[in-house]
Amino acid sequence: MKKIISKTFGLRDDEISISFFMFLYIFIIITTLLIVKPTVNALFVSKLGADSLPLGYLLVASVAVLTSYFYNRAIRYFSLGKSNRNLINNI
Repeated sequence: MKKIISKTFGLRDDEISISFFMFLYIFIIITTLLIVKPTVNALFVSKLGADSLPLGYLLVASVAVLTSYFYNRAIRYFSLGKSNRNLINNI
């Protein structure tokens, strides 16, 4: 089995276990998302009703746009290159 996985994905022997745990991690995250998201949607509809659903979607979209905007600005301001140069210059 190790030989097939190594040839298929180009992994070395010491990378197989790490790759397996990374796959398991992503699998658990996606599984949790698939379980939690419908539950949250059902609770939202049962508490506020279907009439509030468009407003909820607009609110989520607005928060996502604002978060993306400020995250993009923060990445430019706190870039890895600048941080490394500051670290090296201060040593």
